[in-house]
Amino acid sequence: MKIKKIIKLFIPPIIVIFINLFKKKEKETTSIHPFYSTISNHKKKSDKIIILGNGPSLKKQLANSIDILKSNVCVCVNSFVLTEFYSIIKPKVYMLIDPSFFAQCAVPEIEQEHISIFDNLFSKTTWDVDLVVCSRYKDNDRILKLKENQHINILFINRENYDTFTSKEEQFKLFNQNKIEIPAQTVINTAVYLGIFWRYKKVILIGADTSWHEDMKVDQKTNVVYSNDEHFYDSKKRIFYSDTLQTIPSKLHQEFFAIAKALEYYCLLREYADYNSVFVYNASGKSWIDAFERKELSDFKL
Repeated sequence: MKIKKIIKLFIPPIIVIFINLFKKKEKETTSIHPFYSTISNHKKKSDKIIILGNGPSLKKQLANSIDILKSNVCVCVNSFVLTEFYSIIKPKVYMLIDPSFFAQCAVPEIEQEHISIFDNLFSKTTWDVDLVVCSRYKDNDRILKLKENQHINILFINRENYDTFTSKEEQFKLFNQNKIEIPAQTVINTAVYLGIFWRYKKVILIGADTSWHEDMKVDQKTNVVYSNDEHFYDSKKRIFYSDTLQTIPSKLHQEFFAIAKALEYYCLLREYADYNSVFVYNASGKSWIDAFERKELSDFKL
């Protein structure tokens, strides 16, 4: 008789049932949160982190503070890699959170820009960079290609809301475990969350203009909502879409609602920062974000 069968003869059936239930529960938990802790693998090398938004105000700060940015831990996002400053600053963290980066866009110009972002990340990155993306894209072809660059360390962030909470304290505890979807309408929302999650003592924002509403327009013949989309590196007409593939034009109220949510989330992130004894400062040359204390880059010993 085999050893396993002999052991089963002496173990009460109820204990076997409990063991099997535990194994099943453990398997379910692993499948639900396969990547929820991977952003914890980021290794801090400083007590300060600078988050670069791509707003127009960043242009002046890049001109005046490039040496400061080169010598500090920086986070860059979205299309920043398409500029010359990517290889100059050598950011330690890069973020691609918008779902549209990982699906074929119906607008050829936008799709080509997205492809260029991945191509440039692959070819330009010759130093160690943590690339933060949502865990749902772990098997995406564009991500799998980037894994071939040994300098790109891909960190997955949980954006699935599996758990519930009854208080702010419980919510912040779950944020600290990255077990629930974090409050993010924009990539900068997510970047601020990460700075707090990683327990940097000072999280500094620059180029976070958040001024899209200033340039929004409605075509007087077609009702298409668009803007003269300005970044520090260019300005071009942008039509707003409400779907990932960018086939359904957005309505004006939807865009204003999205802006309001982004600003609301900054206020929640301010509370989350206080909970973790982290200080978030807005050092942007121009910004509509009113949740964080305003500073100048020159105010910090960087």
